Parts: sequence; structure tokens; C-alpha cells
Amino acid sequence: MNLKYIFVGCQKNVRSTEIVYVQAKANYSIVKMKDGREFLVATTLKRMAEKLEGCGFIRPHKSFLINTEYILKYESGILTLTNGLSCGCSRRKRQEMDLILSPSKRFVEKKALK
Repeated sequence: MNLKYIFVGCQKNVRSTEIVYVQAKANYSIVKMKDGREFLVATTLKRMAEKLEGCGFIRPHKSFLINTEYILKYESGILTLTNGLSCGCSRRKRQEMDLILSPSKRFVEKKALK
């Protein structure tokens, strides 16, 4: 997994490894950090996906980019993250997610972020 720094505004860069997920909001993106901070970025989710390519992010449907390091479990098309968020996979992406997140990868249960 590559480490990249992403500009989130206010002259602030964040490490890609500290981003839990990115959520689409019209032509903006909400970047949720592992310490609970959120940033509203004037960038589309598609552009964020391009910036975070090769950093271990997956796109289970059109509204989310999720860092695989923060996935607690995956079953029946539902991703559960370490911060408690549950996110479903679209029908079109479910087969791809099943391959990427197969049980052979063995997600080790991680402690939830406080």
C-alpha cells in the first residue's frame, strides 16, 4: 500500500493511511479521518479515487471510497468499519467486493476507534 498525502483545504495535507473513508456529497467529498475529524473537500469522489489509487481504497458503490485497513468485517454484501459505520455494496460491485474481500484475506478483528 502506497502512502500519499491528500490536500483537504486550509493548507492542510493528510496521510492516506489516516483516512477511514471518503463519502460523496454532490460535487464535494467528505473525508473522515481515524481520529474522528471530518473535512469537506471541493473535489468529486471520482477525482478522490484517482488521487488515492494504489493506497488500498475500494469503492463499494457510487457514494463511498473505503480504506481496506479499516474494514472490521464483510458479510452478505455489508462492510462494517472500525468506527461503526456499515456500508452496503451495490449489486454491480458485490462480485468484485467478494473477490477483493474474500474470507481467505481473513480480516482480523480490530478494536473500534474511540
